Amino acid sequence: MIEVAFWLLAVAFVSRLTFVIRFGSSTAFLAAMGIGLIGLFSTGVLVPEPILDGLLGGHNVLHLLRNLAVTYAVWLIRDGVVHAFGGEADRSRFIYRRSFLLLVTAAIVIPFLFQHFVPTTERFVPENVDQPAVLIYATVYMAALGFLAASVVKTCLAPQSSRAVRVSARGVAVGMAFMAVACIDEIVYMQLQALDAGPAGLRAVLYGAFSPLLYGGVLIVSLSLALPLLIRVVRTFDLVNRLTLLVLEVSPATINDSTKVQSSLQRMRAAWLHADPSSAVYEHIIRESDRRVTEEHRSLPALTARALAAAEDRFDRSFDMTVKEKEIL
Repeated sequence: MIEVAFWLLAVAFVSRLTFVIRFGSSTAFLAAMGIGLIGLFSTGVLVPEPILDGLLGGHNVLHLLRNLAVTYAVWLIRDGVVHAFGGEADRSRFIYRRSFLLLVTAAIVIPFLFQHFVPTTERFVPENVDQPAVLIYATVYMAALGFLAASVVKTCLAPQSSRAVRVSARGVAVGMAFMAVACIDEIVYMQLQALDAGPAGLRAVLYGAFSPLLYGGVLIVSLSLALPLLIRVVRTFDLVNRLTLLVLEVSPATINDSTKVQSSLQRMRAAWLHADPSSAVYEHIIRESDRRVTEEHRSLPALTARALAAAEDRFDRSFDMTVKEKEIL
């Protein structure tokens, strides 16, 4: 799960970075992705955690830095979401200011410094939660992360006029909700573990549920943040009309005819590289409309007919939207 989240976030980060450099896209979530990537890297997905922590002294300092990185990444996502969807009243509240982030950071770091330091272990919290300092450190971290994630959920559920933005925001809300539940799960587990209370089976379930919830949330958030980029790629390169043109230019009958395979490949290449695929698809729609008048019994392959119908519906909706915009203006 962690490896999938890491590589997906890496792809999303590189994609957004490319669009920022090439098209001047918003950098609101770029830093959050980069810091989140560093946090996931520190879990040992590429370099074993003991080696990384050994470079920092071998006393689980990497655990602290990873938690701070995740906290800051979620903070940056919340900051971007609030600036995009929130009102002026939200942005002026103390919990959205940098001073609040500094307070949270201090509340996490200070208890960590008062622990009895132990050698590097991948199960740092479960093995040392009996130390009051470690229990306070981990509890404050989980509470802060859960609070930040829950506040993102609240903002993302605000009404949005754009369907793409609405879907992306709802996806972020779902992912953050998973992370908030993971934080609650971990806090309950740590208290039971520290007090040696509750059935061992319950503690095992709580411990096992944490990673799927947390990193599942990271996966969903990464996908949701990448959605606007994907939509922009589709629109920038007009991929829908290019794919439609491929279907319209090359019928199954032509492809199955071995004498025309080379011609079909040339037509496919020309269709995919067409300078204006939208106009070419529209010309197909006009020609087919004319043929319906002159050739009543002409039938098309099922895939071609579906592609034409979908394209015609898409152009009609686009025309209706243009007319409405003109009426408003």
